[in-house]
Amino acid sequence: MSSWSAILSGAGIVSIFCSILSLCLTFLRYVEGDAWAPTRTGGFLLHVFGVNLADIPALDLLGMGSLAALVDDAYLYQILFILGLLMLVCAAMTRVTNRD
Repeated sequence: MSSWSAILSGAGIVSIFCSILSLCLTFLRYVEGDAWAPTRTGGFLLHVFGVNLADIPALDLLGMGSLAALVDDAYLYQILFILGLLMLVCAAMTRVTNRD
């Protein structure tokens, strides 16, 4: 197994675990009495990094403004799960391409 494959596999598993953790923490807040409102990705990025993807002008210039808005409006646990699956697929592709 190459180092890239191992790194991508580990990051994919961690991303899927964080997706599950995000959903569980949201459910725990619901049990405490808060409204059922899973965190949106845009709100999370704005809170943690102070950046909103839809407000970046470079993405508009590249024609990816609508994709950035879609990611901002999606739930955090969905984005993390999809990102984890993509990383695992990339790790599998790395293993296949490194076989000699």
